[in-house]
Amino acid sequence: MQDIREDVWIHTMCARCYAECAIRVHRVNGVAMEIQGVSGSTQGADGGLCPKGLSSLQVLYDPNRLNVPLRRTNPEKGIGVDPKWEEISWEDAYDEIVPRMKKIIEEDPRKLNYMGGTAHPGYPTGIADPISVLGGFSGLFALGLGLHCGNAAHPIGGLIHGSWSIVPDFKYCNYAIYFGASKGHGSGHSAMTAARMVADAKARGMKLVVFDPMCNFAAGKANEWVPIIPGADVAVVLAMCNVIVNDLGIVDEEFPKLKT
Repeated sequence: MQDIREDVWIHTMCARCYAECAIRVHRVNGVAMEIQGVSGSTQGADGGLCPKGLSSLQVLYDPNRLNVPLRRTNPEKGIGVDPKWEEISWEDAYDEIVPRMKKIIEEDPRKLNYMGGTAHPGYPTGIADPISVLGGFSGLFALGLGLHCGNAAHPIGGLIHGSWSIVPDFKYCNYAIYFGASKGHGSGHSAMTAARMVADAKARGMKLVVFDPMCNFAAGKANEWVPIIPGADVAVVLAMCNVIVNDLGIVDEEFPKLKT
């Protein structure tokens, strides 16, 4: 029988996406055994967790997970070229990297730039903050994770709505129309917060119509799925606008003048 020297629950937050839901982890003898949501917490999914968060232990104990620094020993680069990585200690990594960074900052801090993605807690300053301790560092750039994140969604949200993200007002929305979107049904901005709000909205009767070539996450749970031809989104939206403006005449003329 195993000697139980430690049996505790550790409160923290999930790092599988930037919704950062509150979690608690069951640790026995230094080994994480189980992950649960935190009942009553308003962080993320209000106590719930998605399958991705619940399966985080598979990432933690993945046999292929990289736990040590690697140094490239082959200066030649190219497709199919073996970089010949070798394991080094953290002390060796610090001894090699820190002097180089200090030299760059002393010469010109603008030469140092940190680029970080969005799918981790504390983004985008998680690594940049300790680097800034070296002094004079200001080259931080938070990039998105593909066409949807950053390059398209955020600029349009800012131009049209003055907002970083575009999410339906689920508490009051009675009829939602999605075009290739999955708010509340997949990963994304405040993923599990939106999922909880969508569930509540649909429970009170909100209707969801999804235009998407594929019956994806949102379409599979919609009241109606319209499988349009790829690239036909604009044609559908313009047809809707034509009916609203020219046939029904129910356009709010002041809104586009003041808000768009």
